[in-house]
Amino acid sequence: MSDVVSSRKKLLPAPPLSILVALLIWGWQTDYLIFAIVMGILLEAYWIINFRINFSDKDINQIVDLSGLLFFLTIVYVFVNYGANGIYKILELLPFTLFLILLIQRYSPHNTIKTSALFLSIRRLGKDANDELLYEIDISMPYLFMCLISASSGHKENTLFFIACAVMFFWIGNTFRPKHIAFYKWALPVCIAFLLAFVTQTGIKRMHSATETFFMSLIDHYGWRSSDPDRKMTAIGQLGRLKLSDRILMRVHTKVENKQPVYLQELTYSKYEYGIWSNPATDFNPIQKTSNKKEWILNRTQTVLKSYDVGIYMQDQSAITAIPTNTQSLTGQDLVQIETNENGVIRIDAREGWINYRLKTTDELFYDGLPNEQDSYIYDKYKDTFKTLADELELDNKTHKEVITTIQRYFADNFYYSPSQNQRYPKGKYLEHFLFDNKRGHCEYFATATTLLLREAGIPARYTVGYVMSEYSDWEDGYLIRGRDAHSWVQYYLDGKWRILDTTPAVWAPMESADSTFLEPIYDFFSWLRYIITSEDIDASANDDFNFAWLLIPLALYLIWSFSRKERLSKQSIGSNASNNVEIYGTDSPFYELMYILEKKYDARRPAETLSQWIKRILPDANQLYEIIALHYRYRFSLNSNKQTARQELISKVNEQTMSIN
Repeated sequence: MSDVVSSRKKLLPAPPLSILVALLIWGWQTDYLIFAIVMGILLEAYWIINFRINFSDKDINQIVDLSGLLFFLTIVYVFVNYGANGIYKILELLPFTLFLILLIQRYSPHNTIKTSALFLSIRRLGKDANDELLYEIDISMPYLFMCLISASSGHKENTLFFIACAVMFFWIGNTFRPKHIAFYKWALPVCIAFLLAFVTQTGIKRMHSATETFFMSLIDHYGWRSSDPDRKMTAIGQLGRLKLSDRILMRVHTKVENKQPVYLQELTYSKYEYGIWSNPATDFNPIQKTSNKKEWILNRTQTVLKSYDVGIYMQDQSAITAIPTNTQSLTGQDLVQIETNENGVIRIDAREGWINYRLKTTDELFYDGLPNEQDSYIYDKYKDTFKTLADELELDNKTHKEVITTIQRYFADNFYYSPSQNQRYPKGKYLEHFLFDNKRGHCEYFATATTLLLREAGIPARYTVGYVMSEYSDWEDGYLIRGRDAHSWVQYYLDGKWRILDTTPAVWAPMESADSTFLEPIYDFFSWLRYIITSEDIDASANDDFNFAWLLIPLALYLIWSFSRKERLSKQSIGSNASNNVEIYGTDSPFYELMYILEKKYDARRPAETLSQWIKRILPDANQLYEIIALHYRYRFSLNSNKQTARQELISKVNEQTMSIN
């Protein structure tokens, strides 16, 4: 029974240098390579350093408790920074949180750690803990596999990562391969298993990619996310669904409160067919950054009207951002690159999470592109509808400025805003029902109808989507822009400039706010908490960037100072203390000499055959051998027996049996 218990308690140690290799794979996959190298060297130096530190149980318990606290703080930090996606970041940081436990095990005298240090429940039992619960284990192998699992949270060269893991498993498996199994017999099925695993995971990855694409498209339509830089179309109704969200997307602080709503353009569209606005493919061109600071100039005019400090949540590292069309410049340490296209759409590259930048506005638009033929295009299906409406309003007999005034008055006097989402009219005749029957709808209907009506009157126009900044928070001392602030309006070209026209009734914003949930203040508080913890100052130097992992440096310095005051033991002194080292007695048991003689004279012991079964098979009547086996087990496994006395008794019995056999 004793040998069974012992084998259950024992964990195989990691082969030399294997933890260093596992850490390097993890560091390569997660961009923590410098930390991985340092951690790996510290853990593998155990093999060549000639001293050990005599830690007390209290020291080890405190280190384990500290690691637990670090793990808890990591969870809090990650979820505040990354939200629901934080589970992957926690997986990525696991080698940091458990590093100290393995480090203290490595440099303890016996390279083991008690279960009481790892489990508080066992620690509380104290002296009442029995051998089934309280024993010493080596956690190097679990740590190795944890590093490989953590490395899977990275996304670099998945095929190479699979190969690296396969080589690691092959190496470790071969190290502990039973010696009676030939290498080729063991290696062949293992290689076949790796090949099947590679084929399977490739298929699963493709299925996962297809599934993710499908569900992310649903999220893009029914909830907010960072705008896809390559999105070329939007359907009527998509913006209405976005308005269902109370989530805070942007925070804007300015020294002077705005008297009028500020329009933040995100995307513009020029072609409308079958209820869908679309754009031809356009290239984004990078804007040159100024040489002395992280500033991107969009408009070289020197007249600056206002300055806004903007906080925006980046779900992706590259995204379209909503800004005023009269933006003069963008400044911020969080920004990496800024690009724009001929329609004045701005795409920024930055880190994920909450970022901050400063936006300055001027009295001129930052783009002055001329209208093209798409800006005057009306699909044949809609020409009769808008020709009829233009004739009714007598637009042909008016100047362009009079046309603008007439259209504004027409929608203001005859139409109503509706927050209802049920605006999908039968047979796709959305605009006809909106213009001539229902006369109520979302901003999408107002903006679409206005754009096409202006085109019918000979004025180039574009359908524009973005957000309107109107909700001021006294508590945060700034403007909050939510999903429900999504809006659409018109840009028209007149007298050499693009101008804004919004025919949606002004009551739309209060009506959308009236539908907010009573839990909104609670959501706002946690959103604000996450923002202030994770965002950085706009004016901060790039050298002030902080990585959570650097907290390990002062902690490591403190531990080095603390450990230097502990008692040090040489490897030789640890090995010479045989009276306290149970493992030594077992390898020098005299019974092994008798086994050699019996195997040579009768038959070798078979794999998985116990000593008693073997003796019964080769010498059925040798009862004295069973007594010797019992002595051998007592000498090998018992923690309470006197080892020297047991050894002398075992030598005497083995000598007697050897003489009788010979």
